[in-house]
Amino acid sequence: MEKVRKLHRYVYQRIIAYGHVFTKEGPLGIIRRMYRYILRLFYLYQTRRITSPKDFLIISGCFLDAPHRYRGIHQKEQLEKQGLCGDLIFFDAATEAMADRYDIFILYRVPITDRIRNLIKRAKQQNKLCIFDIDDLLFEEKFVKDRYELDEMTKQEREIYLDGIRRQKETLELCDLGTGSTEIIVKEMKPFVKDTLVNRNSLSDLFIEVHERAYKEGKEDRSTDSNEVIIGYFSGSKSHNHDFQLIKDVLKEIMRKHSHVKLLLTGYLHIPKEFKNYEDRVIIRPFVKWDKFPKNIMACDINIVPSEDSYFNNAKSEIKFLEAALVRKPTVASARDAFQKSIKHGTTGFLAETKKEWKDCLEKLISDPKLRRKLGEAAYSHTIKHYTTQIIGENFYRFLKKHAAKKITYYLPSLAISGGIIVAIEHLSRLQKRGFNVSIITTYRGGDLQWFGESAIHIPIILNIGKPFQTKFDILTATMWSTAEQIMKIDAQKKFYLIQGKEYLFLSEKRYAKRVKKTYSSGLTLLTVSKWCQSWLKSEFDQDALLIPNGIDLSLFNKCKDKNFHNPVRILIEGDPESEHKNVDESFKILEGLEIPHRVWFVSYQGKPKDWYRYDRFFQRAPRSKMTRLFCECDILLKTSKLESFSYPPLEMMASGGVCVVAANPGSDEYVKHGVNALTYTLGNIDTARSHIVALAKDVKLRKKLVIGGLRTARKRDWKYSMNILEELYNGE
Repeated sequence: MEKVRKLHRYVYQRIIAYGHVFTKEGPLGIIRRMYRYILRLFYLYQTRRITSPKDFLIISGCFLDAPHRYRGIHQKEQLEKQGLCGDLIFFDAATEAMADRYDIFILYRVPITDRIRNLIKRAKQQNKLCIFDIDDLLFEEKFVKDRYELDEMTKQEREIYLDGIRRQKETLELCDLGTGSTEIIVKEMKPFVKDTLVNRNSLSDLFIEVHERAYKEGKEDRSTDSNEVIIGYFSGSKSHNHDFQLIKDVLKEIMRKHSHVKLLLTGYLHIPKEFKNYEDRVIIRPFVKWDKFPKNIMACDINIVPSEDSYFNNAKSEIKFLEAALVRKPTVASARDAFQKSIKHGTTGFLAETKKEWKDCLEKLISDPKLRRKLGEAAYSHTIKHYTTQIIGENFYRFLKKHAAKKITYYLPSLAISGGIIVAIEHLSRLQKRGFNVSIITTYRGGDLQWFGESAIHIPIILNIGKPFQTKFDILTATMWSTAEQIMKIDAQKKFYLIQGKEYLFLSEKRYAKRVKKTYSSGLTLLTVSKWCQSWLKSEFDQDALLIPNGIDLSLFNKCKDKNFHNPVRILIEGDPESEHKNVDESFKILEGLEIPHRVWFVSYQGKPKDWYRYDRFFQRAPRSKMTRLFCECDILLKTSKLESFSYPPLEMMASGGVCVVAANPGSDEYVKHGVNALTYTLGNIDTARSHIVALAKDVKLRKKLVIGGLRTARKRDWKYSMNILEELYNGE
């Protein structure tokens, strides 16, 4: 029923809205709205196809041309001028999945919807910035309760209007930061967000170019009649009718006194009947698109911006001054807050409050063409110096950099289950919990990280399809030799290479082995996971690597409740039978002659059991949640690998309160200690391994000793110690 009510409300609102459009703009207005709707569908399709990350996404909740241009198109250019890349869409094209592709979300006048709420939630889970942006006091009802526009609305129209304000406030409350076009707006946003910024309306290159062209063309057109003085008033909304009433008496007196003065009125304005006597000197022009508008301003000599003295109006921006300044036209404006900051009275324009002040300012400009030119040129210089997207964008960029989380990306060759991939995901998931903005780049087109568990579900996965990335990464870390080659082609502030083993030993073709070895001296900062890896990198390749010891998730792998030794004893074998270095065959050979009652559970990430293997249960590609249960349900882990850079299963079995028989190898020697936390044997010595299993099955005292030692070892390998080292490294300047 709730969905039906929402649909009913949406349809009703659309009917009301399009009814107003038809009344004001006729059939062409409806066509324009349909065009915008089709454009929004295009944006929706376009953003769904993104396979490379971008820096920011501006989501516009306003379909009106001027606000969307200033706070959408122009703000986009502000950030592009600072070297960032991004997109601009309307809010009804936004989807939750977009949280994975962008780092900063700027929500301009966006009313809350389920999709917007989910997008913000997902973005914040990924430590990405959500910024609410607005250019009017339209996020609290108290600011509009006395607005005269409400009196002209029907009950239904008023409710839709106020509902939009309430929904914008809800979006604001969900965001981290707030930006507004004026100081008053930003002051009122402060209670809802962590930090705010005044990001004034700026002027894009194209916007300036269009006005410059209108200035040059208009200058030639008007040069033949210098006696005529035209005062221009340019209305952008119905609210300006009320503002015009403030100076109508002054304008009537001016026109009565000066027969060469004309009045140019454009946009949404009802002409007062008092001007009927001057209708031959009142020029009426309709509202036009932004690129035609400069010609209207150029047609006048003096730009006027009357505005009622109210808190709402004092929060409005200085746009009307800027637009006139670009075509060198002087402005007389009411002394509202933004105009006081942008207009230096008598230098770049005039400020007027009383009728006398308005009359005096207009009289000066009407009688003095040189003064008009002087103020117009000064206004132009001031505007170009302070209001371009380049200038305004510099402060905006600093604000974003101050609050943005460091962006750390790992390049993975695959998302399939393996020890090396698990370590990389552990790094990222834990860095994300510590406030970093993390992601994965991969060329792997299949699968996901569901097998890893809930801690990985918020890590964005970016598919590299061979096109250059537009964004720049703060930290980019390779995880296997092939990814080390790839990250050399990607722009990043710092690059690292996480080495987890001698990959060149496991490649059949020698030419690949040479390429692997070459990556160790590629200039990347080397990281490694074990002392053994650190040792051979130095001894064989003369490369220093920083040790980030592999840890264990003690919240996942911990002492199992009511763990008892089974009879028959349950023996767990782990490894890929197709991988020679995993040496799984030896495990099954050890068990062939085992004389005590036992059951064999076998788990493999990839390959299937060989025909001669004898086992009771088999598990393939078991997710981590399943592995925790297997460690709890089995008594002894038999691990017979020939070579491991770091062997995880023995450590996980120790943390679970089980015992291990492990073939001695460099990847486990770092923490596996014979007689302290496990029993070890020399590779190939099957009888010794077999006797260890028998001893563990029969000697309760030995088992307890090893369990205590194993739990102590696991606690020392808690991931938090390694992550402290990694966080300090990645945070280093």
